[in-house]
Amino acid sequence: MSHPCGWGFQYPLGKPGRPHTVKFNEYLQSFGLVQHVSSPTHNKGGILDVFITRSDQPSPEIFVHAPSISDHS
Repeated sequence: MSHPCGWGFQYPLGKPGRPHTVKFNEYLQSFGLVQHVSSPTHNKGGILDVFITRSDQPSPEIFVHAPSISDHS
């Protein structure tokens, strides 16, 4: 069984389709990387947490849980 190796960190992507979000994803693609989080991770609806792997690795399962106690509030 293969386990993806990636990076997880916080970067304010905002909502999918926004210019800086698209540019960030294009930048990753230029280095053969892909960002996997597609559900909002911020209480105001944007994506704050990202998980990045090489594009030739299997896509990991990403679970985003409803906010409870969070530093994103």
